[in-house]
Amino acid sequence: MGCEVELRDKTNAKERFVLVSFLICLWIFGCQTTQDFKQEDQTSPVRMNLSEHLAKPYVVLVSIDGFRSDYIERYQADQILKIGERGIRAQSLVSVFPSLTFPNHYSIITGRYPENHQLVSNTILDKKESRTYKIGDSSEVTSGHWYEGEPIWVVAERAGMLSASFYWVGSEAPIHGVRPTYFKSYDESVPHRARMEQIVRWLELPAEHRPHFLTLYFSSIDSAGHRFGPESEEVRHRVAEINRDLGILVELLSQIQLPINLIVVSDHGMVGVDPHKVIALNQLVDDSQMISVGSGAVVHLFLKGEKGGATLDQTYRRLRKIEKRHHFQTYVRSKIPDRFHLKKAKRVGDLVLIADPFYYFVDHLGAQLPKASHGWDPERPEMQGIFLAEGPQIQPSSKMISSFENIHIYPFILKMLGLSTPTPYDGQIEVLGRYLVPK
Repeated sequence: MGCEVELRDKTNAKERFVLVSFLICLWIFGCQTTQDFKQEDQTSPVRMNLSEHLAKPYVVLVSIDGFRSDYIERYQADQILKIGERGIRAQSLVSVFPSLTFPNHYSIITGRYPENHQLVSNTILDKKESRTYKIGDSSEVTSGHWYEGEPIWVVAERAGMLSASFYWVGSEAPIHGVRPTYFKSYDESVPHRARMEQIVRWLELPAEHRPHFLTLYFSSIDSAGHRFGPESEEVRHRVAEINRDLGILVELLSQIQLPINLIVVSDHGMVGVDPHKVIALNQLVDDSQMISVGSGAVVHLFLKGEKGGATLDQTYRRLRKIEKRHHFQTYVRSKIPDRFHLKKAKRVGDLVLIADPFYYFVDHLGAQLPKASHGWDPERPEMQGIFLAEGPQIQPSSKMISSFENIHIYPFILKMLGLSTPTPYDGQIEVLGRYLVPK
């Protein structure tokens, strides 16, 4: 109280505002900067925005991995809710199949289904090249070999508009030889506050060096969901943290005198895993003849060697006879249901096993299980995520908009940024275009 009296006596209103703002920033960021975490920017300093882009708006795309569609109300995430109240909010965001992290983040950023961008799972076998893509294998994750389609940052950079990524699937790889102008190598340990601070720093760069499209990613809710389950106190706590942090981010962005549009999404939902609903692959598949890739909701089976049509047919017929009893479905690639958008993918298995909701493939009985997981049919509400957006280019809606597939975010962002691409994609501007402010 004594400090407040002294301030009133010795400073005018403007000086008090500056001082209070400074103290708030110190509290928010705990006197820490991204330099404290010694994570270097991966930067292309020679790039500059073309003059035609300087007056265009900005888009910050935030992903909260594993944020299920009902978490906002369930855990009273008021700051996230306010984004939708000021702008638009969907009833849910429908994942692509399988409802896993890597396929969905890449579908959001390319507007393509997995069969057209080739990230068909979190773990992928390229049998022809004898290469395997895994989340934890940085040498493969950072290789452009795996990624097809044109991420938004590739469209932007090719058009002479700068982009930045504080994590996103594919952002560390040279896709068609292009990376974001600024990007970070993935490090889960970097605190949320440091990530948000870097977004602000990028937006405070001089106009010619300032990115117009930026991505930001948080994984803590997904991690807590896998370890403790979607209804756990740990998930509740993580939602409260993210809710608080997004409120801070909104406030920080509002202080930057730029036309910034904020989009908040999640890649999928989460559901508890029942240890009584497991399917042991070693009881189904002869590993001397087949390679199994994946676990959980979907498994891809590849024949060993170049030949073996009879073996494939025998395996298929045997699995079809037992699938109902073991709670899964067996498909040859050409017979995968159209709505899963997988049959045209070159990295899909010779056979694909899809577990019934919510049965879970494991290597063998007794294998360690997560408390919860995802990957099942996106039509299930437990597998769906969130979409909220606000900003000067977004026309607010007084009602929640209908659920939609996440591939439609791509043309929405391109339109907002005034960009186009000749590269085909599956998303349709008609789905979200009505919520853009007319020029």
